[in-house]
Amino acid sequence: MLKKFFRKILFSSIVILIIATVLFMSVLKEYYMPIYFYSFIFCFVVTSLFHFVLVNVSNKKSATFANKYLLLTTIKLFVYLIFVASYLVFVKINVFWFVISFVIIYAFFAVFELFEVLSMLKKKMN
Repeated sequence: MLKKFFRKILFSSIVILIIATVLFMSVLKEYYMPIYFYSFIFCFVVTSLFHFVLVNVSNKKSATFANKYLLLTTIKLFVYLIFVASYLVFVKINVFWFVISFVIIYAFFAVFELFEVLSMLKKKMN
């Protein structure tokens, strides 16, 4: 189950990175900042790590799964908040575009993880 998730997220991430690279080399050239790539990698690593923990938690007791899912999601949101706040405090360059791009990246990974968790729960119920 984890290998399938990692393959899917890796493939999707590569496709998104290729599309973003093409866009930033052509239409959005003036908005490109190297932090975009690092933000993407950061979100990839955090999502993968938390999904790994979530799968291990789901294998134990299903009765406490909802509580642990909410706890992990809250921790993950705080990790993201610390990342964004660190950029805003220390770098202070193109803050608006950084936040917009981070929200887009976050939304991609959040939706991806949501579909994977729902798929995992459906398989467990059957």
